[in-house]
Parts: sequence; structure tokens; C-alpha cells
Amino acid sequence: MTNLLLLESVSGDGRYHRATADYADQVWSTMRDPGTGLVHFNSSGGTEAIQQAAFAQLCAVLAWPRALWATLY
Repeated sequence: MTNLLLLESVSGDGRYHRATADYADQVWSTMRDPGTGLVHFNSSGGTEAIQQAAFAQLCAVLAWPRALWATLY
């Protein structure tokens, strides 16, 4: 997803940010355990630290100002 925001920093097209934000909203509302705050990307209900870190990174990047997207890499 960060690659899409990097592409948007060059193209100026708003669709990549919208798609990324929509995905993050969908994960938050349908895959998050309200009791723990952890997201579950598999049907067994298990969780892995790498998945939590990836989702946290996605949310953090979405909070960055658009002017900084070009510095993602």
C-alpha cells in the first residue's frame, strides 16, 4: 500500500489514497478484535506480530502529510 501512496505522490491522482484508506477502514471494522485491539488476518483467529506491525505502519503512513509521501522510500 505504501507503494501506491508513493505512486500517488508523483501522479497526483487521489484514488490510491482512497483505496488505501478504505482498506484500512475495512480491516479496522471487520478484522479487529475490540477486546484486544489486535487484527486477525486469518480465519483461525490467530495473530502474528508482523501482521500487527504492518497494519500499524499502514495507519501511520495514512496519517502522514501528502507532501511527505515521496519520502516513503
